[in-house]
Amino acid sequence: MSSKNLCVFALLAAPFLCIGFYVEEYYPPAANSRWTGAWGLIYMTGWMASLVILQRHKLTGNNRYSRNITWLVVYTLILANISNLWQLMAPTYKPFIFWMFDIGWPLGNILMLIVGVAVLRANRLRGWKRWVPLVVGLWLPFSFAVQDTPLGLHLSSIYSLVGCSLLALVLYRETTLQKDTDNCISA
Repeated sequence: MSSKNLCVFALLAAPFLCIGFYVEEYYPPAANSRWTGAWGLIYMTGWMASLVILQRHKLTGNNRYSRNITWLVVYTLILANISNLWQLMAPTYKPFIFWMFDIGWPLGNILMLIVGVAVLRANRLRGWKRWVPLVVGLWLPFSFAVQDTPLGLHLSSIYSLVGCSLLALVLYRETTLQKDTDNCISA
């Protein structure tokens, strides 16, 4: 799949965590239902698309550590998506192994902080854009910080929506610029 299409998919998938939070908050029968698995699966697959683009365009750097940390986040999200598929198929059956897969999403969030630092160090995105992957990685700490406030759910949801959408848009622009540069070089 082209980087441009991956960016579009990441942008379309970005709102699904926010949607899931609001649906579960305001329509309690949907909480921990098949829907939880569906929007989790879409959201995390979009996040993986963004990571593939970061890797493909070497935006985390070109050394082995930078490449590996990006793939490590992808692997944790694959584990999390196994739990999302499980949730889709058997929403009430959650043995210990389900929780072992489900641990992938907080691990992915923690490791995304390292990816964000790698993007900063690689300095391949310019200006404010190089901070966006770190902003995405800060979602989990931010969510913990605001969870007990009256607006905690709203702040966390909006943060996720804005952060992941902004990452997809920055990556879309970056891949478009790289393609234009490549075309100028080959012409």
